[in-house]
Amino acid sequence: MKKIVLSLLCTMLAFTLAADEKADLDKQLSDLQKERARIEAQLIQQRRSAIRKDKYAAKLAREILVLNQQLSEYLNTKPEIRPMNQNLAKLDRQIRELKQRINDLKKKNTNTK
Repeated sequence: MKKIVLSLLCTMLAFTLAADEKADLDKQLSDLQKERARIEAQLIQQRRSAIRKDKYAAKLAREILVLNQQLSEYLNTKPEIRPMNQNLAKLDRQIRELKQRINDLKKKNTNTK
């Protein structure tokens, strides 16, 4: 009987420690993700600042935007890409409509309460 109780206690302790370790790992992961997002936001701000201040960087950024637009327009003419773009546009419309319906229902529910 003592062996059974002891083994149950050991098992419970192992689960408790595993749960605590998982919670610690989850917190560490969350903290690292927050830190990454903070540094990424700083990096974006620094890049924007550099593009505003540095004429060469600003020129490159404009050229990249123009080239990106040209590439996008060219690729959108491809027969295998056109249907995908149409499907995406259709899905975007459906998503907007559903969001609008959800918002309308929320407003209706808050007005009736």
